[in-house]
Amino acid sequence: MSLPLVLIDGEPIDALAPAVAPVDLGLIRGVGVFEAVRVHDTVPFALDRHLDRLSRSATANGTPLADRADLERWCRQLAATARDGVLRLVATPGSPYGSAPRTILIAEPVPEVLDSYRFATVAAPWHPAGAEWVLSGAKTISYGPNMAATEEAKARGFDDAILISRDGIVLEGPTSSVGWVSDGAIVLPDLSLGVLDSITRRVALELAESLGIPHHTAATPIDTLLSADEVLVMSTVKAVRPVVEVDGNHFEVGPIARQLMDAWDGMVAGLRR
Repeated sequence: MSLPLVLIDGEPIDALAPAVAPVDLGLIRGVGVFEAVRVHDTVPFALDRHLDRLSRSATANGTPLADRADLERWCRQLAATARDGVLRLVATPGSPYGSAPRTILIAEPVPEVLDSYRFATVAAPWHPAGAEWVLSGAKTISYGPNMAATEEAKARGFDDAILISRDGIVLEGPTSSVGWVSDGAIVLPDLSLGVLDSITRRVALELAESLGIPHHTAATPIDTLLSADEVLVMSTVKAVRPVVEVDGNHFEVGPIARQLMDAWDGMVAGLRR
C-alpha cells in the first residue's frame, strides 16, 4: 500500500515521519479541529465552505489557524498532486511548553463507497442533542465516542451507526449526516440539536431545491424515521447514498435518492471538465 501524501505547515514530509510534538495538546488532550475535502480531478470540492467551517470550529475550541491564504494554497497544492481522493486538513494547537501549532494536510485515496448502507441505531449520551455548549456543531478531532459507535454497529453486523439521543431523537452518523423521505419531502435533524452543519448535506439540499424536492428539519423520534419511505446518508466520502436497512427495518432505494445521486454525479462531472 502506497503512503498518503502529507504536508506539514506547507512543507512535504514522509507520512511516517514524526511531525507533531509529543506534548502537543492535539495528541495528549484531543484539542484541535479538522476538515475532510473531496478532490475531483485536482479540484478540492467546496473548499471555501470547508475553510469557513474550519475557522468556526477553531474559534469554538481555541485552536490557532494558519493564515487563510496559506491554508487555501496548501490545499490546492496537495490536491493538484493527488488529483483524486480525500484531503484531510488537521490543525493542532501546540503546547504550553512552546511547541508550535501544526497544520497537517493528508491526501488519501477515496475509501470504499458502498452502493447502499445498513445502519444500526446507537445511543449517544455524549452528544449535546440540543443542549447548549461551546463546541456544539464544531468539527473537532475528539472523535473517540463516534468511532466507538461505528465499531459497535459493525460488531452487530451493520455498516455504520445512526446516533440517537437519550430521549430517542435522531441525530447523525458518527462521520455523516442522515435524512429521510416522508410524503415526498426530505426531512433532516435540525441543526439546533448540535449536529454538524454538514457541507454535503447543504449541497444536497441545494440540489433538492433545484429539482423541486421540498425539505425541512425537525427533532424526530427514531420510530418516525423507521416508518419513512426512504433513508439517506450524506458525507464527504459517501456523497449521497441510500440506506436500505436500519435495525432490521428495510427500505427501498427510492426516487428521491436516485434523483439526488444523479444530480450529484452531474455536478461532479461538471467539475471534471
